Amino acid sequence: MPIQNALRSLLSCGLAAALALAPWQAHAVDNTALINIVALASQRLAQAEPIAKYKWQKKLPATDAARETQLIADMRRAAPMYGVDADQAEAFFRDQIEASKLLQNARFAQWRLQSPAPVGADALVSARNEINRVSQAMLAGLARIEAISGAPDCTSQLRETVQNWRTRMVTLDSEQAAALDRALQHVCKRGGMSALG
Repeated sequence: MPIQNALRSLLSCGLAAALALAPWQAHAVDNTALINIVALASQRLAQAEPIAKYKWQKKLPATDAARETQLIADMRRAAPMYGVDADQAEAFFRDQIEASKLLQNARFAQWRLQSPAPVGADALVSARNEINRVSQAMLAGLARIEAISGAPDCTSQLRETVQNWRTRMVTLDSEQAAALDRALQHVCKRGGMSALG
């Protein structure tokens, strides 16, 4: 009897886990790698907020050409260690930079009406450290989506993943949603979020 109860409990847990995953993984294809890259893009974009606040206070533009050039060079150099093509990494990280600037400029427009709460230089340092950490994870994520990114149904898988992410995991305002779409432009080789309509 104790064995049957243990088996019943194990099966119940397994069924619950399967049902919890069902909306995300009802396909024959496992989209965990896409979920991961969408989650990482969202994490990276979250850092645009404190960076934008700091730049706003200091009257700095969203564009930081020197930092952008350095980031692209760093990602190109690191990409082969993860099995990622350097050109693919550059395209993807240019998308991350443009998405961040898109969100920062949207915040600047909002803050012309009402300034945000002030932040210190430590917020900028912390946000940039987090961007560096997430960027390394993104390179690993790009390696994991290699098979999916060239698939004919990559765009439809990406569309469903992003829709699920927006409805089940995070609440995004229109500026954040637009920035996330921009960040995912080069996930699929046949067209990223620009192909989603």
